[in-house]
Amino acid sequence: MWQKAKNWLEWALVAGLVVYVVWARGPWSSAPLIKEGEPAPDFSVRDLKGREWTLASFAGRPAVLVFFATWCGACREELPMVSRIAAERPDAGLIVVSEEAPDSVAAYLARAGLSLRAAGGASAMFRDFGIRVLPSAVLLDEQGIVQYAGAGTWAVTKALRGLAGPPP
Repeated sequence: MWQKAKNWLEWALVAGLVVYVVWARGPWSSAPLIKEGEPAPDFSVRDLKGREWTLASFAGRPAVLVFFATWCGACREELPMVSRIAAERPDAGLIVVSEEAPDSVAAYLARAGLSLRAAGGASAMFRDFGIRVLPSAVLLDEQGIVQYAGAGTWAVTKALRGLAGPPP
């Protein structure tokens, strides 16, 4: 009888592990696909003022990439904090990116009274970074190595803590 229980328990543990691994790596997972400790994918986006931003644009300084959408309630709650930090640290490597059209992003930021380095139409960047949940944030070190990648409002706060130095 104990042997049957032991076999059942072993089977249940293996099945549970398989389900966990599939769930954690599946399309429903909230974690971005990029890995901490690996180089960030190169990217190219134009901000709302027309300036092109690439991975090389942030070389030599930490950078935070915040992925958002104007329709995302949690993003709308986080963006004022991101805007405040951007104002306190104008030279920080900080950009918010959306898949939405640049005009839509600009109109939303203007209505919300937010001043941010922002880019719209960044679908390729979302794909390359494996972004599936909003908001998401990625912290890069001075060499463009991913130091942190996460999803959710707490992820934005955690990534922003990685910008060097206290606010002025």
